[in-house]
Amino acid sequence: MTKMTTKRTILSLSLVSILALSSCLKEHDTNVSTEDFSPTFVSLVFPRGNSTVNSGPQYFNSAGLQYSADAATAVETFLIKVGGAGEFNSDITATVGVDATKIADNTDGVVYELLPDSTYEITSTSVVLPAKERTAEGTITFHPNKIDPTHTYVLPVVIKDAGGTTIASNINTIYFRVALKNRYDGVYSLRMRLEEWTAYGISTGVSGPFPKAIELTTNLANTVTHFNTNFNTELQPGFTGTPGVITGSTQFGAASPEYIFDNATNKLIDVKNTIADDGRGRTFKLNPAVTDSRFDPTDKIIYAAYMMTQTGRPNLLIYDTLTYTGSR
Repeated sequence: MTKMTTKRTILSLSLVSILALSSCLKEHDTNVSTEDFSPTFVSLVFPRGNSTVNSGPQYFNSAGLQYSADAATAVETFLIKVGGAGEFNSDITATVGVDATKIADNTDGVVYELLPDSTYEITSTSVVLPAKERTAEGTITFHPNKIDPTHTYVLPVVIKDAGGTTIASNINTIYFRVALKNRYDGVYSLRMRLEEWTAYGISTGVSGPFPKAIELTTNLANTVTHFNTNFNTELQPGFTGTPGVITGSTQFGAASPEYIFDNATNKLIDVKNTIADDGRGRTFKLNPAVTDSRFDPTDKIIYAAYMMTQTGRPNLLIYDTLTYTGSR
């Protein structure tokens, strides 16, 4: 397994950003007044690119992270920030930790579990904010290759103590939601050949490029589902035409392929239909006449030979070559 390390770069923040964050505070018995900028308080925020994501339940969706499932480590940086117009004349030490009760703040309707403590370390549990400084950085290290992709996890991180300094209660929680991408996940160009359905207006005997990209999306650690950007559906793509001639592109209803790989060998070991039978009996299965369907990790190409069944028709033989063009 290839070990990968992800490092996010944190950009400096202007006083304008700090004042903007202060203006997001709501009246609360543990918050400073939104009308008075003279008090000085600390908050916890998650920088992303050129902007700063506030914390609190209204920003639950803002700290979603995606990593390769093969990555050994992924490091994220958070900030302890000074709010208000004043400043501290001495160092402030902020103690940072996990607050499992914050899972209840969820606003997106998904049932989350607390991220297991074996899959991360808060490498900066105590962050020192130097006197007269307005920001200080802390880090958290995730271990994606130890995370079970079949679960939906969240890690709520808060300032637990700031040595008596006021903590802004509604800018004090980052909800780290870790999603994994397996090695097959990505955007691909598709070259395809179909056989055996000439009688139904489907091109046979010739391969050609599909007009738009296919997106393969991680489902489990070794499976990806199929998204057809030409029609913006998850349906199996195809070509219309006659023997040796492609006249257009099409898709097959009630048929959405999920590729299942053996992670140890990168072989494609099964293809399943993720859509329930609508009465036509459409299923997918590997083509037994082709024994080398696989993912080539060097060139990032998937070679897939499989078939779609339908009651009363011969099997539609599908020969796909999917070439990786980038991440989703």
